[in-house]
Amino acid sequence: MSQQPRPGLKQARSRSRQTASSLSWPPSQPADAELDGGVRVADALNALATALDLQGKPAAAESAYAETLALRRRLLGPAHPDYTFTAFNYAGFSFDQGRWDQAVRLSREIVALRGTALPESHPAVAGALQTLGKCLDQLGDHAGAVTALRESLELRKRHLAVDSWLIASSEGVLGEHYTIIADYARAEALLVGADRKLTAAQGADSPRTLANVRRLVDLGSRNGTYLNGRRLERPAPLHHGDRMRLGERGPVMVVGFEACARL
Repeated sequence: MSQQPRPGLKQARSRSRQTASSLSWPPSQPADAELDGGVRVADALNALATALDLQGKPAAAESAYAETLALRRRLLGPAHPDYTFTAFNYAGFSFDQGRWDQAVRLSREIVALRGTALPESHPAVAGALQTLGKCLDQLGDHAGAVTALRESLELRKRHLAVDSWLIASSEGVLGEHYTIIADYARAEALLVGADRKLTAAQGADSPRTLANVRRLVDLGSRNGTYLNGRRLERPAPLHHGDRMRLGERGPVMVVGFEACARL
């Protein structure tokens, strides 16, 4: 059983996306003053989109992301690193909002740049493959999902330090995939291993660790697990006050997190 409050997860995702950009993607170098002005507007819109998302204003964030993407595509082209950065963030946002078809399109656009505008080692490539796999699972394409998730994990193992938290994150997401297709033995091994590695890399109280452990997973129990009255069919985040039931008529437990106030 794992647990997680939504605000901490959103902040962790935002920080990880921004960190990937700041470490790996060089800033724009416009050719003239007019282009410079447009790029600065796009930069401001991109920051606004992230802020609106964290404030829980998805409609406004959606508009800002779409405007940023269109502006950067027109000014810089779809192979430019700044455009890729926005597409990567927009894909993650779209997944969070349940807009899986849109997230698939954006993720595939990023993956298509591998080996040309983006080296295979670029963090956006593995990140986009992971988002793609998660979306395909939601859309019922489990074969496509496992291919993308395994490829994302292998890229991170190949290009990152062995103790990187991103490798643990990929293993956890792959474990979630195996719960969806009812391969519970593989799921349990990956989920437990990811929890241990993430705790070792980030600490037990870090937002990323808490995002990983505050989930509810049913590994094929006979009577099922219910969350807020619905039988659990795939891993789900837990929030303060959620009601869990073991079996249709089993005892009810109310979720409470001591760490909620700190996040």
